[in-house]
Amino acid sequence: MAIAGRSTYYWGPGAGGTAIVTREDLSDMVTIITPWQTPFYNASPKTKATSTLHEWVTDTMDATSTAGAFEGDTFTSATLVQRVRRQNYTQIFRKDVEITNTMQEMDPVGVPNEYNWQIQKALKEIAKNIEARAFDIANSASAAGATNTARVFQSLEGFITANTADAGQNAATSTPITETAFNNALELIYTAGGNPETCYVSPGVKRDISAFAGPTGAANITTNVRNIDASAKKLVQAVDVYDSDYGLIQIVMSRWIPQTTSTTILTGRVWFIERSKVRFSILRPMRHYPIASVGDSTRGMVLTELTLEVLAGDSCGSVRRVQT
Repeated sequence: MAIAGRSTYYWGPGAGGTAIVTREDLSDMVTIITPWQTPFYNASPKTKATSTLHEWVTDTMDATSTAGAFEGDTFTSATLVQRVRRQNYTQIFRKDVEITNTMQEMDPVGVPNEYNWQIQKALKEIAKNIEARAFDIANSASAAGATNTARVFQSLEGFITANTADAGQNAATSTPITETAFNNALELIYTAGGNPETCYVSPGVKRDISAFAGPTGAANITTNVRNIDASAKKLVQAVDVYDSDYGLIQIVMSRWIPQTTSTTILTGRVWFIERSKVRFSILRPMRHYPIASVGDSTRGMVLTELTLEVLAGDSCGSVRRVQT
């Protein structure tokens, strides 16, 4: 654009025309906003699987008795409790990547190597797929798979069938979680022999639980006592550890737990997990597998095969039909 009375030209915002001689102002970075954190998968212990059908055995004790034995009584063999064999199928999680060799030689914005960038993305994508599968409600059962059907592992919903409490009084309707329902589930788990130390919740339910702690016990933040850090002059409203009658419970938020704001959708859950009893058994560790080139491209895949192993379902529990 010419300045009045001069032959000089300048290029900038509002100048109009096309800047032929100036470089574009393009930041040399790439930002990913898609969430990928997987707290349950990361924190769960890992063990080794040696077959696509992974099995383990659980045992229980006889019911407690207060009766005594007769002096000199004749020996009578007790009926022994049969152990139970549990099982789950391994599931393959895979992402395929193919980049043209032309693209590999170019200089993409913010990415030193396009192929490596896509592989790193695939690792995160698989991890969040595993986490989402573990919390799957709609299709919780395992499947052996077939020629054109993938194997899938059974999710927490299929294993944790006892020690469940409803968020509200009506089992046919979803309602916001209450402190009573929260502790009812903990009581059931403790009575059954479990000692959970972690509670996994969706983002909306995390806010509701943060409204628990107060003298009234009601989920109403306006009536609860809150701690104020005098030096920082800030109101502390989050609850990350709940001090229950059954021990300290760490509240962990995961984006992959089903959440609903509807009273008619019944898939909202709060999961109480005893970490030592829930783990992932890995048949093939997650890794990058290079694939031979066919044509003018670089190919590879990221793959893992694993299953969910719940050593004792009664050691865990849930609050069901949770609305946020």
